[in-house]
Amino acid sequence: MDETITLVVKNADGTTADLVLNDVSLELSVRDLKTRISENYHNSPGTSALKLVFSGRLLKDTESLEEVFVAPSDTVVIHVLVRSATTIATKADAPKPQPLASATPPDAAAPSASAQLSPPV
Repeated sequence: MDETITLVVKNADGTTADLVLNDVSLELSVRDLKTRISENYHNSPGTSALKLVFSGRLLKDTESLEEVFVAPSDTVVIHVLVRSATTIATKADAPKPQPLASATPPDAAAPSASAQLSPPV
């Protein structure tokens, strides 16, 4: 028989009401759980916008809930972080950091012979 739990999903920002999911199978993957949360959560964020945290640890999509909740009670509480679509797009579109340019160009470090001043007359 498939073991199930009740899952309470708390938003880390504390502004969104908790989501309670009943009969969550421990055979689900974290990715499957994200899909279920996305379908039932406020504003239906995409699964890529959801980050799940349990016991202070960020959960990986490939983990099964059986692996995550080793000794689950009937009710388990996890936290969800929801990134906005603009945050995801901004991060993906952000330019890669460039190496810092030298403060002094190599040719400006030492004055050239033609740049030297002649003595006053």
